[in-house]
Amino acid sequence: MIKKLNIPAALVALLSVCCNASASAQATKVAIGYSGISADQLVIWVAKDTGIFAKNNLDAQPIYFTGGTLSVTAMVSGDTPLIQASGPGIVSAGLAGADPIYVVGGIVSLDYWLMTQPEIKNPEQLRGGTIAVARFGGAADFVARYALARLGLNPGKDVTIVQTGSTPERLAAMEGRRVSGSTLVPPATFVAQKRGFHLLADVAALGLAYQHQGGVTTRKYLREHPDVVRNFVKSYIEAVHRLKTDRATGLKIAAKYLRLEDPELLRKTYESSIDENKLPMKQYPTAEGLKTIIDQLALTNPKAKTAKPQDRKTSSMPVSSKSSTRAATSTGFMAGRNKRRRAAENFQCAAMAMVSTRCGSRRDRESAASIQSLIRMPILESRCFQASRRSIFCQTSISCLASWVFFSLSSVIKF
Repeated sequence: MIKKLNIPAALVALLSVCCNASASAQATKVAIGYSGISADQLVIWVAKDTGIFAKNNLDAQPIYFTGGTLSVTAMVSGDTPLIQASGPGIVSAGLAGADPIYVVGGIVSLDYWLMTQPEIKNPEQLRGGTIAVARFGGAADFVARYALARLGLNPGKDVTIVQTGSTPERLAAMEGRRVSGSTLVPPATFVAQKRGFHLLADVAALGLAYQHQGGVTTRKYLREHPDVVRNFVKSYIEAVHRLKTDRATGLKIAAKYLRLEDPELLRKTYESSIDENKLPMKQYPTAEGLKTIIDQLALTNPKAKTAKPQDRKTSSMPVSSKSSTRAATSTGFMAGRNKRRRAAENFQCAAMAMVSTRCGSRRDRESAASIQSLIRMPILESRCFQASRRSIFCQTSISCLASWVFFSLSSVIKF
Protein backbone atom coordinates (compact mmCIF):
# COMPACT_ATOMS: atom_id res chain seq x y z
CA MET A 1 0.00 0.00 0.00
CA ILE A 2 1.29 3.44 -0.91
CA LYS A 3 1.04 6.06 1.79
CA LYS A 4 0.41 9.70 1.01
CA LEU A 5 3.57 11.46 -0.08
CA ASN A 6 4.78 14.49 1.78
CA ILE A 7 7.44 15.80 -0.59
CA PRO A 8 8.91 19.13 0.52
CA ALA A 9 7.79 21.91 -1.80
CA ALA A 10 11.31 23.29 -1.82
CA LEU A 11 12.60 20.06 -3.34
CA VAL A 12 10.15 20.22 -6.23
CA ALA A 13 10.85 23.90 -6.75
CA LEU A 14 14.61 23.30 -6.75
CA LEU A 15 14.37 20.55 -9.32
CA SER A 16 12.08 22.65 -11.51
CA VAL A 17 14.34 25.68 -11.34
CA CYS A 18 17.43 23.61 -12.13
CA CYS A 19 15.83 21.98 -15.16
CA ASN A 20 14.37 25.21 -16.51
CA ALA A 21 17.58 27.15 -15.92
CA SER A 22 19.63 24.48 -17.66
CA ALA A 23 17.37 24.50 -20.72
CA SER A 24 16.99 28.26 -21.02
CA ALA A 25 20.66 29.04 -20.39
CA GLN A 26 21.80 26.86 -23.26
CA ALA A 27 19.64 28.05 -26.19
CA THR A 28 20.70 31.29 -27.86
CA LYS A 29 18.18 33.13 -29.99
CA VAL A 30 19.78 34.14 -33.28
CA ALA A 31 18.51 35.34 -36.67
CA ILE A 32 19.88 33.48 -39.69
CA GLY A 33 19.32 35.12 -43.05
CA TYR A 34 18.98 33.46 -46.44
CA SER A 35 18.05 34.80 -49.85
CA GLY A 36 15.88 33.24 -52.49
CA ILE A 37 13.42 30.36 -52.54
CA SER A 38 15.51 27.67 -54.18
CA ALA A 39 17.14 24.34 -53.45
CA ASP A 40 20.29 26.24 -52.44
CA GLN A 41 18.62 26.97 -49.09
CA LEU A 42 17.83 23.35 -48.19
CA VAL A 43 20.61 23.07 -45.60
CA ILE A 44 19.13 25.92 -43.54
CA TRP A 45 15.62 24.49 -43.79
CA VAL A 46 16.78 21.00 -42.84
CA ALA A 47 18.69 22.32 -39.81
CA LYS A 48 15.58 24.18 -38.66
CA ASP A 49 12.88 21.59 -39.34
CA THR A 50 14.75 18.55 -38.03
CA GLY A 51 15.73 20.26 -34.77
CA ILE A 52 19.45 20.33 -35.53
CA PHE A 53 19.75 24.02 -34.60
CA ALA A 54 17.88 23.37 -31.36
CA LYS A 55 20.07 20.37 -30.54
CA ASN A 56 23.10 22.60 -30.84
CA ASN A 57 21.65 25.17 -28.45
CA LEU A 58 20.46 27.65 -31.07
CA ASP A 59 16.98 29.10 -31.09
CA ALA A 60 17.36 29.89 -34.79
CA GLN A 61 14.98 32.21 -36.60
CA PRO A 62 15.48 31.91 -40.39
CA ILE A 63 14.88 35.27 -42.09
CA TYR A 64 14.05 35.43 -45.80
CA PHE A 65 15.53 38.16 -48.03
CA THR A 66 14.63 38.71 -51.67
CA GLY A 67 18.27 39.17 -52.66
CA GLY A 68 21.75 38.36 -51.43
CA THR A 69 22.85 41.98 -51.22
CA LEU A 70 19.99 42.71 -48.82
CA SER A 71 21.00 39.89 -46.50
CA VAL A 72 24.63 41.06 -46.56
CA THR A 73 23.50 44.56 -45.58
CA ALA A 74 21.49 43.13 -42.68
CA MET A 75 24.49 41.09 -41.53
CA VAL A 76 26.90 44.03 -41.65
CA SER A 77 24.44 46.15 -39.67
CA GLY A 78 24.13 43.42 -37.04
CA ASP A 79 20.40 42.84 -37.52
CA THR A 80 20.98 39.34 -38.90
CA PRO A 81 24.43 38.28 -37.65
CA LEU A 82 24.53 34.93 -39.46
CA ILE A 83 23.54 34.46 -43.07
CA GLN A 84 23.84 32.04 -45.93
CA ALA A 85 25.06 34.03 -48.90
CA SER A 86 26.93 33.80 -52.18
CA GLY A 87 30.44 35.05 -52.82
CA PRO A 88 29.97 38.17 -54.97
CA GLY A 89 28.04 40.11 -52.34
CA ILE A 90 30.38 38.99 -49.56
CA VAL A 91 33.59 39.82 -51.42
CA SER A 92 32.18 43.16 -52.58
CA ALA A 93 31.28 44.02 -48.99
CA GLY A 94 34.81 43.16 -47.89
CA LEU A 95 36.33 45.30 -50.62
CA ALA A 96 34.08 48.15 -49.51
CA GLY A 97 35.45 48.03 -45.97
CA ALA A 98 33.09 45.68 -44.14
CA ASP A 99 34.37 42.64 -42.24
CA PRO A 100 32.43 39.55 -43.42
CA ILE A 101 33.98 36.11 -43.21
CA TYR A 102 32.97 32.65 -44.43
CA VAL A 103 32.93 30.09 -41.64
CA VAL A 104 31.45 27.18 -43.61
CA GLY A 105 31.59 26.48 -47.33
CA GLY A 106 28.10 25.34 -48.32
CA ILE A 107 27.80 25.15 -52.10
CA VAL A 108 31.16 25.46 -53.83
CA SER A 109 30.29 25.39 -57.53
CA LEU A 110 27.82 27.13 -59.81
CA ASP A 111 24.44 25.50 -60.34
CA TYR A 112 22.93 28.09 -62.70
CA TRP A 113 21.44 27.83 -66.16
CA LEU A 114 20.95 30.81 -68.47
CA MET A 115 17.41 30.28 -69.77
CA THR A 116 15.80 32.30 -72.57
CA GLN A 117 12.47 32.63 -74.34
CA PRO A 118 11.69 29.65 -76.64
CA GLU A 119 12.51 31.58 -79.81
CA ILE A 120 15.96 32.70 -78.59
CA LYS A 121 18.16 29.75 -79.47
CA ASN A 122 21.59 31.38 -79.95
CA PRO A 123 23.56 34.30 -78.48
CA GLU A 124 23.01 36.55 -81.51
CA GLN A 125 19.24 36.33 -81.04
CA LEU A 126 19.69 37.53 -77.46
CA ARG A 127 21.46 40.72 -78.57
CA GLY A 128 19.34 43.76 -77.66
CA GLY A 129 17.36 41.75 -75.12
CA THR A 130 17.10 41.82 -71.32
CA ILE A 131 18.25 39.37 -68.65
CA ALA A 132 16.60 39.31 -65.21
CA VAL A 133 18.67 38.98 -62.02
CA ALA A 134 17.80 39.25 -58.35
CA ARG A 135 19.96 42.23 -57.32
CA PHE A 136 22.99 43.89 -58.86
CA GLY A 137 26.12 42.48 -57.26
CA GLY A 138 24.47 39.20 -56.28
CA ALA A 139 25.09 35.66 -57.52
CA ALA A 140 22.51 35.73 -60.33
CA ASP A 141 23.99 39.02 -61.57
CA PHE A 142 27.52 37.61 -61.44
CA VAL A 143 26.51 34.48 -63.35
CA ALA A 144 24.58 36.46 -65.97
CA ARG A 145 27.57 38.68 -66.73
CA TYR A 146 29.94 35.72 -66.72
CA ALA A 147 27.74 33.67 -69.05
CA LEU A 148 27.10 36.57 -71.46
CA ALA A 149 30.82 37.26 -71.73
CA ARG A 150 31.47 33.58 -72.47
CA LEU A 151 28.84 33.79 -75.21
CA GLY A 152 30.59 36.77 -76.79
CA LEU A 153 28.09 39.38 -75.61
CA ASN A 154 28.90 42.56 -73.68
CA PRO A 155 26.77 42.76 -70.50
CA GLY A 156 25.14 46.15 -70.22
CA LYS A 157 25.84 47.02 -73.84
CA ASP A 158 24.66 44.12 -75.99
CA VAL A 159 22.24 42.84 -73.35
CA THR A 160 20.49 44.86 -70.64
CA ILE A 161 20.50 43.42 -67.13
CA VAL A 162 17.52 44.27 -64.91
CA GLN A 163 16.63 43.57 -61.28
CA THR A 164 13.38 41.68 -60.74
CA GLY A 165 13.79 39.76 -57.49
CA SER A 166 14.41 36.20 -56.35
CA THR A 167 14.07 33.04 -58.44
CA PRO A 168 10.23 32.79 -58.46
CA GLU A 169 9.96 36.45 -59.50
CA ARG A 170 12.48 35.97 -62.32
CA LEU A 171 10.66 32.92 -63.61
CA ALA A 172 7.39 34.85 -63.49
CA ALA A 173 8.99 37.68 -65.47
CA MET A 174 9.98 35.19 -68.15
CA GLU A 175 6.52 33.67 -68.27
CA GLY A 176 5.03 37.16 -68.62
CA ARG A 177 7.54 37.86 -71.44
CA ARG A 178 8.76 40.96 -69.62
CA VAL A 179 12.37 39.79 -70.08
CA SER A 180 14.28 37.79 -72.68
CA GLY A 181 15.76 35.41 -70.15
CA SER A 182 17.24 34.89 -66.72
CA THR A 183 19.82 32.94 -64.75
CA LEU A 184 18.00 30.28 -62.73
CA VAL A 185 18.79 27.58 -60.18
CA PRO A 186 16.94 24.33 -59.34
CA PRO A 187 14.08 23.70 -59.23
CA ALA A 188 13.29 26.74 -61.42
CA THR A 189 15.70 25.43 -64.08
CA PHE A 190 13.72 22.19 -64.42
CA VAL A 191 10.38 24.01 -64.27
CA ALA A 192 11.44 26.46 -66.99
CA GLN A 193 12.72 23.66 -69.21
CA LYS A 194 9.45 21.76 -68.79
CA ARG A 195 7.52 24.89 -69.79
CA GLY A 196 9.40 25.23 -73.04
CA PHE A 197 12.07 27.83 -72.26
CA HIS A 198 15.40 27.37 -73.99
CA LEU A 199 18.64 26.43 -72.23
CA LEU A 200 21.12 28.86 -73.77
CA ALA A 201 24.07 28.18 -71.44
CA ASP A 202 24.56 25.52 -68.80
CA VAL A 203 26.96 27.35 -66.49
CA ALA A 204 26.86 24.48 -64.00
CA ALA A 205 28.34 22.13 -66.61
CA LEU A 206 31.53 24.21 -66.71
CA GLY A 207 32.50 22.81 -63.30
CA LEU A 208 33.78 26.21 -62.31
CA ALA A 209 35.05 26.53 -58.72
CA TYR A 210 32.86 29.16 -57.14
CA GLN A 211 32.08 30.12 -53.55
CA HIS A 212 28.31 30.07 -53.71
CA GLN A 213 25.85 29.79 -50.82
CA GLY A 214 27.85 29.36 -47.59
CA GLY A 215 27.69 30.35 -43.94
CA VAL A 216 28.88 33.90 -43.26
CA THR A 217 29.19 36.21 -40.30
CA THR A 218 31.28 39.27 -39.42
CA ARG A 219 34.61 39.18 -37.66
CA LYS A 220 33.15 41.39 -34.94
CA TYR A 221 30.36 38.89 -34.24
CA LEU A 222 32.87 36.05 -34.43
CA ARG A 223 35.02 37.67 -31.74
CA GLU A 224 32.09 38.48 -29.48
CA HIS A 225 30.03 35.29 -29.92
CA PRO A 226 32.43 32.42 -30.75
CA ASP A 227 30.17 29.79 -29.15
CA VAL A 228 27.19 30.82 -31.25
CA VAL A 229 29.22 30.68 -34.45
CA ARG A 230 30.73 27.35 -33.45
CA ASN A 231 27.25 25.90 -32.87
CA PHE A 232 26.11 27.29 -36.20
CA VAL A 233 29.01 25.55 -37.97
CA LYS A 234 28.23 22.29 -36.17
CA SER A 235 24.56 22.58 -37.11
CA TYR A 236 25.36 23.36 -40.73
CA ILE A 237 27.63 20.35 -41.19
CA GLU A 238 25.17 18.03 -39.49
CA ALA A 239 22.37 19.35 -41.72
CA VAL A 240 24.49 18.68 -44.82
CA HIS A 241 24.96 15.10 -43.66
CA ARG A 242 21.26 14.71 -42.89
CA LEU A 243 20.25 16.09 -46.28
CA LYS A 244 22.61 13.74 -48.09
CA THR A 245 21.78 10.57 -46.15
CA ASP A 246 18.10 10.93 -45.27
CA ARG A 247 16.39 10.99 -48.65
CA ALA A 248 12.84 10.86 -47.27
CA THR A 249 13.40 13.88 -45.03
CA GLY A 250 15.21 15.77 -47.78
CA LEU A 251 12.36 15.21 -50.24
CA LYS A 252 9.75 16.16 -47.65
CA ILE A 253 11.43 19.45 -46.74
CA ALA A 254 12.14 20.31 -50.38
CA ALA A 255 8.48 19.72 -51.25
CA LYS A 256 7.35 21.87 -48.31
CA TYR A 257 9.45 24.97 -48.97
CA LEU A 258 9.71 24.78 -52.75
CA ARG A 259 6.03 23.81 -53.12
CA LEU A 260 6.82 21.03 -55.52
CA GLU A 261 4.09 18.51 -56.24
CA ASP A 262 5.55 16.97 -59.38
CA PRO A 263 7.47 13.85 -58.20
CA GLU A 264 9.92 14.02 -61.11
CA LEU A 265 10.78 17.68 -60.50
CA LEU A 266 11.15 16.96 -56.79
CA ARG A 267 13.48 14.01 -57.44
CA LYS A 268 15.68 15.94 -59.88
CA THR A 269 15.87 18.92 -57.53
CA TYR A 270 16.87 16.78 -54.57
CA GLU A 271 19.49 14.79 -56.47
CA SER A 272 20.99 17.98 -57.88
CA SER A 273 21.17 19.46 -54.37
CA ILE A 274 23.18 16.63 -52.81
CA ASP A 275 25.77 16.28 -55.57
CA GLU A 276 29.19 16.02 -53.91
CA ASN A 277 30.81 18.42 -56.37
CA LYS A 278 28.19 21.00 -55.48
CA LEU A 279 27.64 20.37 -51.75
CA PRO A 280 30.66 18.44 -50.39
CA MET A 281 30.77 16.68 -47.05
CA LYS A 282 33.96 18.59 -46.22
CA GLN A 283 32.44 21.98 -45.66
CA TYR A 284 35.39 24.28 -46.23
CA PRO A 285 35.05 27.64 -47.99
CA THR A 286 36.84 27.43 -51.33
CA ALA A 287 39.77 29.77 -51.90
CA GLU A 288 39.75 28.83 -55.58
CA GLY A 289 36.06 29.71 -55.79
CA LEU A 290 36.72 33.09 -54.19
CA LYS A 291 39.46 33.71 -56.74
CA THR A 292 36.92 33.11 -59.52
CA ILE A 293 34.75 35.84 -58.04
CA ILE A 294 37.64 38.24 -57.45
CA ASP A 295 38.85 37.84 -61.05
CA GLN A 296 35.40 38.67 -62.40
CA LEU A 297 34.92 41.64 -60.05
CA ALA A 298 38.35 42.97 -61.07
CA LEU A 299 36.91 43.77 -64.50
CA THR A 300 34.83 46.57 -62.97
CA ASN A 301 36.22 47.11 -59.45
CA PRO A 302 39.82 48.41 -59.24
CA LYS A 303 40.11 47.26 -55.61
CA ALA A 304 39.68 43.65 -56.68
CA LYS A 305 42.71 43.76 -59.00
CA THR A 306 45.18 43.40 -56.13
CA ALA A 307 42.97 41.28 -53.86
CA LYS A 308 43.69 37.67 -52.99
CA PRO A 309 41.41 34.97 -51.53
CA GLN A 310 43.46 34.95 -48.31
CA ASP A 311 43.11 38.70 -47.77
CA ARG A 312 41.02 40.01 -44.91
CA LYS A 313 39.17 42.28 -47.31
CA THR A 314 38.00 39.36 -49.46
CA SER A 315 36.47 37.63 -46.45
CA SER A 316 38.10 34.26 -47.01
CA MET A 317 39.26 31.64 -44.60
CA PRO A 318 42.06 29.64 -46.29
CA VAL A 319 41.34 25.94 -46.38
CA SER A 320 44.83 24.57 -46.90
CA SER A 321 45.56 23.62 -43.30
CA LYS A 322 46.14 19.86 -43.18
CA SER A 323 45.54 19.67 -39.44
CA SER A 324 42.11 21.24 -39.72
CA THR A 325 41.26 18.99 -42.67
CA ARG A 326 42.15 15.85 -40.73
CA ALA A 327 40.15 17.00 -37.73
CA ALA A 328 37.07 17.83 -39.78
CA THR A 329 37.08 14.61 -41.79
CA SER A 330 37.00 12.59 -38.58
CA THR A 331 33.62 14.00 -37.57
CA GLY A 332 30.76 11.67 -36.85
CA PHE A 333 28.94 12.90 -39.94
CA MET A 334 31.74 11.66 -42.17
CA ALA A 335 32.78 8.60 -40.19
CA GLY A 336 30.91 5.42 -39.36
CA ARG A 337 28.21 5.33 -36.74
CA ASN A 338 30.36 3.20 -34.47
CA LYS A 339 32.87 6.08 -34.20
CA ARG A 340 30.45 8.93 -33.53
CA ARG A 341 31.22 9.47 -29.88
CA ARG A 342 34.96 9.87 -30.45
CA ALA A 343 34.31 11.80 -33.68
CA ALA A 344 32.08 14.27 -31.85
CA GLU A 345 35.03 15.26 -29.66
CA ASN A 346 37.25 15.63 -32.74
CA PHE A 347 34.59 17.70 -34.45
CA GLN A 348 34.34 20.01 -31.47
CA CYS A 349 38.05 20.71 -31.85
CA ALA A 350 37.71 21.12 -35.63
CA ALA A 351 34.79 23.53 -35.28
CA MET A 352 36.74 25.49 -32.69
CA ALA A 353 39.69 25.62 -35.08
CA MET A 354 37.44 27.06 -37.76
CA VAL A 355 35.82 29.78 -35.68
CA SER A 356 37.96 30.37 -32.60
CA THR A 357 39.31 33.86 -32.12
CA ARG A 358 41.22 33.13 -28.94
CA CYS A 359 44.30 31.48 -30.42
CA GLY A 360 47.52 32.89 -31.82
CA SER A 361 48.78 36.41 -31.64
CA ARG A 362 46.78 39.54 -30.93
CA ARG A 363 46.74 40.38 -34.61
CA ASP A 364 45.40 36.90 -35.40
CA ARG A 365 42.68 37.31 -32.81
CA GLU A 366 41.65 40.64 -34.23
CA SER A 367 41.59 39.68 -37.88
CA ALA A 368 40.62 35.96 -37.79
CA ALA A 369 41.61 36.02 -41.47
CA SER A 370 43.49 32.74 -41.64
CA ILE A 371 42.61 29.33 -40.28
CA GLN A 372 46.25 28.38 -40.61
CA SER A 373 47.33 31.13 -38.24
CA LEU A 374 44.47 30.42 -35.85
CA ILE A 375 44.99 26.70 -35.47
CA ARG A 376 47.14 25.69 -32.55
CA MET A 377 45.98 22.13 -32.13
CA PRO A 378 47.55 21.39 -28.70
CA ILE A 379 45.91 24.54 -27.31
CA LEU A 380 42.63 23.77 -29.00
CA GLU A 381 42.63 20.17 -27.86
CA SER A 382 43.41 21.28 -24.35
CA ARG A 383 40.50 23.68 -24.41
CA CYS A 384 38.26 21.07 -25.95
CA PHE A 385 39.12 18.69 -23.14
CA GLN A 386 38.59 21.45 -20.60
CA ALA A 387 35.20 22.14 -22.14
CA SER A 388 34.46 18.44 -22.06
CA ARG A 389 35.38 18.28 -18.39
CA ARG A 390 33.13 21.23 -17.64
CA SER A 391 30.32 19.51 -19.55
CA ILE A 392 30.93 16.26 -17.67
CA PHE A 393 30.94 18.17 -14.38
CA CYS A 394 27.55 19.71 -15.23
CA GLN A 395 26.15 16.35 -16.26
CA THR A 396 27.53 14.74 -13.09
CA SER A 397 26.00 17.47 -10.95
CA ILE A 398 22.61 16.93 -12.54
CA SER A 399 22.98 13.17 -12.09
CA CYS A 400 23.82 13.65 -8.42
CA LEU A 401 20.82 15.92 -7.98
CA ALA A 402 18.59 13.34 -9.67
CA SER A 403 19.97 10.62 -7.40
CA TRP A 404 19.37 12.77 -4.35
CA VAL A 405 15.78 13.43 -5.44
CA PHE A 406 15.21 9.73 -6.01
CA PHE A 407 16.67 8.90 -2.58
CA SER A 408 14.48 11.55 -0.94
CA LEU A 409 11.39 10.23 -2.66
CA SER A 410 12.24 6.68 -1.75
CA SER A 411 12.54 7.62 1.89
CA VAL A 412 8.94 8.85 2.02
CA ILE A 413 7.33 6.10 -0.05
CA LYS A 414 6.15 3.11 1.96
CA PHE A 415 5.00 -0.07 0.29
